[in-house]
Amino acid sequence: MIPDREKAKQILTNAGYNMTGLLHINRVQKRFKCDRETAFQILEKIANHNDVIDEIDHLIDDIAEDDFNLEREDNEV
Repeated sequence: MIPDREKAKQILTNAGYNMTGLLHINRVQKRFKCDRETAFQILEKIANHNDVIDEIDHLIDDIAEDDFNLEREDNEV
């Protein structure tokens, strides 16, 4: 039997999401004394932070072009 967490990750992976870098509240709670809700809110702010989103887009471009020799589509995302 697959644990609920693994089943959820598999569902998201099948839907096209990369679950490798999935952050857990423990990553915050190892550094700061806070409850689960606060740790989750911190991770949520990080995931939605413009600098993080821009850096991910930049890395997608760099890795796709440099490591995989892919050409950019005409449509800008």
